[in-house]
Amino acid sequence: MQLITAPSAQSGHELIHGYEDQGRKFDAEGNLRDWWTSADPTAYEQRDNRSVHPGCPGSRCETEWQVIARGRYRRHGGVHLMLNALQSTLQAQGKMLDTPAEVG
Repeated sequence: MQLITAPSAQSGHELIHGYEDQGRKFDAEGNLRDWWTSADPTAYEQRDNRSVHPGCPGSRCETEWQVIARGRYRRHGGVHLMLNALQSTLQAQGKMLDTPAEVG
């Protein structure tokens, strides 16, 4: 199972890049075109500013913390996408995530 889940989580992590502030610059065909609405950047910044460490004064520290937080968002998103895919696969087989594995 680890052989499937680790690459799946990494692939999900890479997919998440398409929905962040840098991925917004490219459309579905890979062309350089901002596809966010005019309200999206403000909403993104409001959410992103929540990731600034409260005990971290100064713009450099805030920027470094945001980079760390964004990496965590991508990892979390990748694992979330992987688990959804795994759950869908197991359900198609009549199983659930907590179904004990067969021995052998």
